[in-house]
Amino acid sequence: MSSKIQFGDGFVDSDFVLMEVDDHILQCLQHDDEVAFKAEGREQAVLCTPDRTYSIKHADISNAFYLLSPNRDSPLEPMKFTKEETRIVVGNVKSYFELNQIPPKLEKLDRLLAQHTFKMGDDDSGTIDDEMESNNLHNITHSRDDSDEYARKKPKPASASISMNELMESVQASEEEIKAHLAIRCVVKEGDTYQLLDEAFLFTAQDNLLNAIALQDWDKSNLPIDAIATHMHDEYNYPNNVSLAIVKSLADGHRTDDGFTVWVLSEKKVARVKASELLLQASNPHRQWNLRSFMETWEACVPEGFLVKKEYLKGLGIIITGAGDDIIRYFPASSLPRNPRERFQVLFRAQQVWQLSNIAPYLLDIVSPLQTQDSLILKYARTYEGPGGERLLNAK
Repeated sequence: MSSKIQFGDGFVDSDFVLMEVDDHILQCLQHDDEVAFKAEGREQAVLCTPDRTYSIKHADISNAFYLLSPNRDSPLEPMKFTKEETRIVVGNVKSYFELNQIPPKLEKLDRLLAQHTFKMGDDDSGTIDDEMESNNLHNITHSRDDSDEYARKKPKPASASISMNELMESVQASEEEIKAHLAIRCVVKEGDTYQLLDEAFLFTAQDNLLNAIALQDWDKSNLPIDAIATHMHDEYNYPNNVSLAIVKSLADGHRTDDGFTVWVLSEKKVARVKASELLLQASNPHRQWNLRSFMETWEACVPEGFLVKKEYLKGLGIIITGAGDDIIRYFPASSLPRNPRERFQVLFRAQQVWQLSNIAPYLLDIVSPLQTQDSLILKYARTYEGPGGERLLNAK
């Protein structure tokens, strides 16, 4: 049945833009989950759901799409026309947003954390509350011994922390993606705010904890969290949440059937911390060691019963082989740019040819189901077979 259509007085050309969504975004909209556009300054906008990030591409539509006023008699049947009714054209659609899921953009998160660090200082203006997120750790009242000058140092005020809301507003990533990244960084959580542990302070605190474990003869396979909190507060004035962050940096948590977490001192984590300390202590500007000397010194630094292995150095240092003695140079993956193109440029400046097994640890933190290791290598590197049949890579 034909019906009359006419342009209304309020018609505006190109007043509407369509948005093409996948099932995930559609479900979020239907369940009233937060879906937000994010951009600051000249950043290209992204769309974030509670656990995914999407790029936004503005594309033109070749055909004309006109929007009509609703059908007053049959609002649930917008395409139903009656002979007597005149439908009004209220707008025109000439473009749409094409959305594609992408890895989260976490560079700004790392920069923001670097601006909000926790370290012990002489500022008496405030301390962070002794609140612990772990169900293993209880609030404990401690006494203070003014005879220990270092132990009397207080944390920086809580104003140096950054809230989750601030991170959500600034970082182009979903809330779950931000939380996942915070979980692998050495951060102190206080309520809904976060601080990154200062690197120098972290090394000192880790050494203090390892010394306490040895002196107290605590079980490495079931660290006593309450006793650790008490000791670290009494000896060094560390708040409980700082003690937990230090434990997490050296141990792996295993959830038990009754809901508790058992913390097991990790040989790999401890070995990598000690290796980092040694490499940073190198007196030469390139922070490199004779490999044999390094391995001997490294072995002497780890707790009794722990081993040091070259595989623990992957993503932490580059081993340079040649006509003379082998050399190891400090080159941590955590210091590299997160942008894949820039990451590969830095890698190939550091070393012209890489074995696949050696470059893989430097790609782990930028690999995702949407950005696999193979796809990154195919896009940014050339591969070929070496003399021994091993897969080698160099710059394109």
